[in-house]
Parts: sequence; C-alpha cells; structure tokens
Amino acid sequence: MSRPVFLFAFAYDPANALPEVVQELKTIDRLLSDTEAEVKVIWQATQADLETHFDLLRNDLRLFHFSGHAGPHAIQLNRDYHTAALSFAEGLSRLVGVAPGLRLVFLNGCSTEGQVQTFLDQGIPAVIATTKPLLDQYAVDFARRFYQNFTRRNSKMTLQQAFDAAFYSFIGEQGSFSQDMLYEQMRSIGAADDDSNEALYELHLHPVKKSVAQERFADWLVQIVEKDNTALKKEIRELVGKARLEEAIQKLTTVLPEATQVKAQFSAARHEKMMGMLDSDEWFKANAKITHATLELLKLL
Repeated sequence: MSRPVFLFAFAYDPANALPEVVQELKTIDRLLSDTEAEVKVIWQATQADLETHFDLLRNDLRLFHFSGHAGPHAIQLNRDYHTAALSFAEGLSRLVGVAPGLRLVFLNGCSTEGQVQTFLDQGIPAVIATTKPLLDQYAVDFARRFYQNFTRRNSKMTLQQAFDAAFYSFIGEQGSFSQDMLYEQMRSIGAADDDSNEALYELHLHPVKKSVAQERFADWLVQIVEKDNTALKKEIRELVGKARLEEAIQKLTTVLPEATQVKAQFSAARHEKMMGMLDSDEWFKANAKITHATLELLKLL
C-alpha cells in the first residue's frame, strides 16, 4: 500500500530571484525528514510538473505547499529553467481538487488570500494564505515555525494549534508589519491592497470541513481507505425525491459528521412549524433550503 504524500512545489525565476526559496526548501526537507511522511519536492516547478504529480498522487496527497512569487489570482511557476509562467487559481484549484484526501493547501507567496475561496469551492478543507506582500525572509521564517510545530515527531498539536503557535511566535519576534517594511525581495507578481490591520498569515477553513482544524499530523500519516458510497448516495437522493427529507438527513449523518448541522436546522424548522411559528409558505421555503444543503453535502461523499 502506498503512503500518504506531502507535495512541495518551489518556483525559482533567475530573472527575479528569491534567495530564501532555496532556504525554505532545505528547512522543510530537514523538518519532514524526521517524520514518516513521504515527501515529494518539485524544484523550479512547471504547470506540467504539477499536473503530472496531482494525477499520479491524487489518492495519496495530504498537503500541497507552494513557495515563490504569487498574487491575488495566480502563482508564478517556471516555464523552463530560465523563464516564468503564471498558473491561475481557477485552474490550479481544480487540479488540486481531484485529491480526495488532501487536507491543506499552503500558498506561501505574496497576497494569496484572494485565491482562497477558489480552493475552498473545490472542497479543499484548509488553506493557509497571506493577506499582503511579504519579504522573502518572512515567508521562510513563518513556514519553518509552522512545520516545526505541526510535523515534529510526537507533536500533539492540531493544525489550528500549530498555526496559532507559529503565528504568535512569528509576530512576537518580528513585530507588527506595515507597508514601509516591505521594500525588497518580495514574493509578489501584482499589486494588492494592503491593510496593515490584517494578520499577515491566515488559516481559512471550508465551512463544512472545519473539523480538519482539530486534526494532527499523525492523522495525516494514516492511509485513507475510500469507501464506495454509490448505493448510499442513490438511496439518499431517492428519499429526498420522495419528500422523506428527515430520513435522508439521518442516513447522511452516519457517514458525514458535517450533516449534523443540517439535521439541527431541520429539527428547529419542524419545531417552529409545530409551534405555529411558521406558516405553510415559510415551511416550504425552509424545506427547500435544507434540501439544497443536503444535496450539496451529498457531493462530499
């Protein structure tokens, strides 16, 4: 059986070099070499490199980390060893989204927050991104702190705890950031609005996959056995079609913990109807909304 894979892609453009990208590669490789993780590293990554790796590793991929120039809508890859090429989030997110066991995308370039929603829309549970341009040295420093907390042997930190610890350690040493500090060796490929009140790094969670924040690195080292839920999905759709929504939701909660929220919404709406707080039209609208949410969750199976 193959092992879970952690994929790191580093883009390096000699014409607009980021010296610390090399250090980031060495640091991450050192930190993960002491774990049981299978690490794949792509140096001067091209679009073709990513497409090949996402296709080959789709069933084993747990983390995708990008390091290099970036912006609100794209990352900068290599066209070849001497020239750069952009990879836009809309396409890249769909390539990454084919990996059912992927837990985290880390976009370690300038102002990548603008790409986050595109990745979440493809079902990625968690994305670490930046809110503004950042110095090359800060990018490698934060990455080091995060992976040191999360991946070190016998670490008990969850993803959320590792991120928080890295962030507070980072700002404790580096202090607050303002635009006048960001003057050279920035990982930027385009202008972005700078709000100095925003945290430089943020962890974004998928609205129905927030439980990923409580997972530990050790959890990601376990091979995920994909279950065939084809028959169950068909049964749930048939129940919905027969207006047996409560039964459909109940079956969905047995395989998808996120469905408990929809179950609670249905129970609340039904209680309000029984108490005379919802008329027929309002009850119909509530059912339609909950039905839509149920079918959307069904896509996660």
